[in-house]
This record gives sequence, structure tokens and C-alpha cells, in this order.
Amino acid sequence: MTKSSFKRFVEAVSTLDSRKDSHLNDYFVQTDTYKLILGEGRNVELVVGLKGSGKTSLYNILTSQSTKDKIGTVSIGISPSDAHWAHQIENANILQFAESAKMGLALYILRHLQSPIDEINDKIRIKNELFRPVLTLLDRLKGLQGISIFGCGINLKVPDEIKKQEFKAIGKNESAPAIKLLKSIVDSGYSINIVTDDADRIFGGESLNKHLLGGFILGCSDLKNEIDGITIVHIVKSHVKELLDSIEEFTNRSTRLTTYISWSDAELVELLKKRLKYSKLQWNDVFSISKEDFVEVVSPRLRNGPRDLLRYVDLILQRKVFGEKIGKADFDDVADDYRELAYQQMQVVYGDVFSNVGEFVRELFKGSKTLDLSNGQTEYAKMRLESRPNASIYSQRGFSSFQRALISITDSGCVDINDGNRWVQPYRREYFEAISKKRVAKLRLNYAIEIVK
Repeated sequence: MTKSSFKRFVEAVSTLDSRKDSHLNDYFVQTDTYKLILGEGRNVELVVGLKGSGKTSLYNILTSQSTKDKIGTVSIGISPSDAHWAHQIENANILQFAESAKMGLALYILRHLQSPIDEINDKIRIKNELFRPVLTLLDRLKGLQGISIFGCGINLKVPDEIKKQEFKAIGKNESAPAIKLLKSIVDSGYSINIVTDDADRIFGGESLNKHLLGGFILGCSDLKNEIDGITIVHIVKSHVKELLDSIEEFTNRSTRLTTYISWSDAELVELLKKRLKYSKLQWNDVFSISKEDFVEVVSPRLRNGPRDLLRYVDLILQRKVFGEKIGKADFDDVADDYRELAYQQMQVVYGDVFSNVGEFVRELFKGSKTLDLSNGQTEYAKMRLESRPNASIYSQRGFSSFQRALISITDSGCVDINDGNRWVQPYRREYFEAISKKRVAKLRLNYAIEIVK
């Protein structure tokens, strides 16, 4: 092991924000979740995960998959940096907005495909099929710096090569031929992958209008169903999924359209092994603890999976000098610092959604290490009567009843659950599966949320 290789590993572990990680492709782990998204038929539309579970990394990898070939795959990402909500309407009809979103998305895709459109050999045939409106549409798209979906309030940026950010509305008369044109392009050999990240932040963030977000997702789904060759993946946080489930139009959607970001023990080990390989190191160069003992010690202490793991290892590396290896005792030595940082991160991420969720869940478990649901409900009633940890918390929707509070503390990953067979941490696949199927027998405070003594 050389000093440069060790430094390279330290840098790879300490870069927790994947948006700033220029080497993400070098050590991205193709998890079972990733493989399912790219599986046969690409039927998954909603990918749900905790903050810190690898949502942004997944988004960056999925949107980086593109080709310059004439016939191939084009991936287009939509995130809060690509779109913003202009608040032009107050009362949203979800079905009407879904139709607008479908048309707007078609136009947005066409704008990204402007160069490929010009290069398609059968361009004349396409124009002849769609007649004069298409000529107008193509000319309109060439001068378009942004798209405002029919005045409904969502503004979408154009590709990076366009520097101006002027937004121009396209009317329904111009959008009518857009889907037919897009279908012709896809039929000529293109496949289009649309990936959105944190779309809830586009539609209001803290003041999220669930009907606008729901309409957008339904509109995207309608476009996918209408044009074979387009795939749609929305990456959202778990509490956003729960909010969407409260919309009538989402109750009939197939559960096969949804999957959860999860990590197995082997995948978490691979997360470190890939960073070691990138740094030209072996496991034994850095760790004196075996992989098996590593899993036994560390995996029960994680809340969101990869981010907690990297933070934990980074804290140890900050105390190490070149040549010193990481052993079992090191994880105990930094445990309090790790939990403090993990708790702060959870509060920042989920504090705006579930205000004081950390204080609430710590109070709930103040006198017990574990709770079954009946005892949890009894303790909740006592806390509310005694205004613990404070009276204002119960005025929030997320804590207005024990069932709502249970959703809040699981959506934010504050607790481990027992599904009747074993304890399951929030980053594991069985976690949200057990919750969705109401197979939660007991709760315990997650290790990362425990009070530092």
C-alpha cells in the first residue's frame, strides 16, 4: 500500500454527496434494486428510498446512460435543477394536469432529441405522415429555450448546451402532433429513458401539492403506456410514496410498478471493495477485521445503508495515520460521534416533513428498548396527554394519531422493525415490504438514532 493509494481511498470514502463525486462510475454498486429497474420490460416506475440510501447516485447513473449513435438509447433526467414550479394555479385537477404533463413531457423529449430528429433517415416520411403541423413544431422546438406546460406552472429547462433560460409556452394546437411524432421516432429505433429525482421538490417542496405531483407521475405513465419504447422511473423518498398512496387515482396502480432501494450485507461490503479497487488496494490493506465480522458489527448499526456506512468508516479514517488498519474496536471508539452525526443528518432531512421526529421517537422509547404496537399506542396516548416532548408536535398531521406517528417514524427510518422472524433495519428490502403488508410485530429505536450517553 502506498500513501497515494491510501489517500485515494480516504477521498473516495469521504465524498458523501454523489452529485460532487466525479468518480461515481468507478465504484457504483449494481445492487439488486438497480438490476430490477433495468430488468426485462423495465416495468418499475416508482423507486422509493430513504435519504442517504443511494437515490441520487442511482439517478446520476441512470441518466448518464446515453449514446450518440443514430439508433440507440437516450436517457433524460428531470430533477429540481432542471425544472421549477411557477405557482400559476392554486386548485389542481389531477386528471387534467396529468394530460398536460403527458403532452409537456412529449415536447420536452422532442427538444432533447432535436439533433437526432434532424439525422433520422426517414425524416421526410415522418413529415409526410404528420403533414404541416410537424414542420411548425420542429421549427418551434429549434428556437425553444424552455417549456412551460400549457401555462399550468411547471417550467422545464432545455439541454445544457442552451445557455439562455427563457421559457416559452407551447399551446395545445402545437402539442397535438407531438406524441405522434415522438412515436414515429421511437418506432424508427430509439428508446427513451426518463428519470426524475425528488420531483416533490419541483411541486412545492415543503408546501407540496400532492395532486400536482400525482398528476405529473400519472401523465408520465400515460405517455409510457401510449408509446412502447419509452420508460419512466421516478425516484422518491419514502414519505412521498406514502403521500401519493393517499390519492384516489393511485389506489389501483399495480404494486409491481414500485420497488424500494435496499442493500444486502454483501452489497454493503461491495460498496467498500469497489472503492478499495479504485484505490488499487485490497481489503486487508485497510482492514484488520474480516468481512464477516465487519458485517456482524456494522450492519445492525446502519439506518439508511451506504451513507451511514461511509460516514462511519470516514470517522475512523480521520483518526488513522498511514499504515494503521481499521479493527473491530475502532467502530466502538467512534460510535458516539457516528450516532450524533447520523441523528443530525436525519433531523435536517426529515425535520421539515416531520418536525421534531427525532425528539418524538426518542421520547417514545425513553422507558423501553422495544415496543410492540399495543404498548406503543398506550405510550403515545400518555405522551399526548402529558404534551411530551411538546404540545405543538401533535398538531402536525404526521403525529395526529398513533397510526400517523408510526408512518412518520418508519418513513424517516428512525426505528428497526421485527416482522415476526427477525429485526430489520430501514435500509433492508424486508423493511418496507413488512410495513406495506402490515407485518410489523415490534419496534426498536435504530442504533443511529439512540441517545448518545
